[in-house]
Amino acid sequence: MPMPGSSIEFTATYKQDKKLFALYFDFECLTNPVASEDAKDCKTQKYQQHIPCSFSIVTTSKFSDYKEEVIAYSDEDPGRLIEKFLDELDRIYEEMMDCYENHQYPIHMTDKDEETFQNSVNCHICKRELNWESETNYPVRDHDHSKELNNFRGAACNSCNINFFNRTKKVPALCHNLKSYDMNLFLLDLIKSYGRIDVIPENLEKFKAIFT
Repeated sequence: MPMPGSSIEFTATYKQDKKLFALYFDFECLTNPVASEDAKDCKTQKYQQHIPCSFSIVTTSKFSDYKEEVIAYSDEDPGRLIEKFLDELDRIYEEMMDCYENHQYPIHMTDKDEETFQNSVNCHICKRELNWESETNYPVRDHDHSKELNNFRGAACNSCNINFFNRTKKVPALCHNLKSYDMNLFLLDLIKSYGRIDVIPENLEKFKAIFT
């Protein structure tokens, strides 16, 4: 907890970047009745099991040459369904990164841009004062790698520039009611596939977000 009289500040401004790609997904389930167990100490009565039977995925991107998709898939085997879902996520990500690599351009600056950089006082990302004397976090020319011409964005701290660039390869996958329902359908299979995941927990049973 913060000490009395102190304050906290949002510093991860590089996480506010606009994503180049995104996907949305949802699952549907069948409910199968199950025999309830007569346990005196159990306060929860199980009367049905939710079996995933289909999913849909919608992809989108800012790049006009990226082929956006609407995928709908059904299978009576829940294990095979989840395997297909994870395979589709891997395939989609690879295709997005192929498109991303086709839109990488070097910095293109005008004389006016260079003058702006040389006279800059604050980082355009974190808004803090630039340290022109630093040997590690020195000011750099930040540019939009996905734009071919006039792509200079401003002067930035070296650390802000690196963090901003590295996050462009992260693709958000959004799902309605993920933490309370859909996540339970594929979480164990996801862990088996990736070995390690990072989460933002709400409690021990619900995660607000998963990072692979």
